Amino acid sequence: MSAKSKAIGKNIEKVFSEELNSTAPIVEDTRPSNIRILISIILSIVSLCGSIFCLHKYKYTNLSAEDGFEYNISILGFYVIFLCCIWFIVDIILMLIALQYLKEDTPGFVAIAILENQFFFKVVFSVLIYSILIKIILRVTSGDISGAEDEQVFENTAFAINEDKFSSFLLSAALFISIFLIERIILQFVNYRIHFMYYRDRIEENEKHI
Repeated sequence: MSAKSKAIGKNIEKVFSEELNSTAPIVEDTRPSNIRILISIILSIVSLCGSIFCLHKYKYTNLSAEDGFEYNISILGFYVIFLCCIWFIVDIILMLIALQYLKEDTPGFVAIAILENQFFFKVVFSVLIYSILIKIILRVTSGDISGAEDEQVFENTAFAINEDKFSSFLLSAALFISIFLIERIILQFVNYRIHFMYYRDRIEENEKHI
């Protein structure tokens, strides 16, 4: 090996040594594992079955007074378990998308954005999908498919709500979180571009000595 090649090798080694000691990695080691994906799949199936069971345990009409408490517990269980089901399904989809983009030699910004914002993505998409599906399910199950806005599906129960108002509240929450998420992603993209351009300039500078 010539003296020039040795000098170039030492120069490159010095550059990367400085970067490793002075800057944090642009992407943390948060690659989703196969075990995590499998667990999410199992939990999504279990929670889906649980939500269906809670939803059909009691009907929305012809309830006696003594059935009220158990009925309310069933409806509350449906709300919570169905949200968990959507949460796990969204988690699976995001992990698969991230893994697809992480197959590349250099992770793209899509994979970085998903990995760094997993929680916020799951909150936004889960609440958004939940708000739409819960409205459809409550209307169809209660027999209200005509779209009457003033009818309360759970009238005379502890969870007497109007599905349109409930859905609108969830959509508003998703919109509020989305604004925060978009701002966060924009800042991360700027950081990603600066990081990428910086390393590209350093690589081009080293190539000039070859």
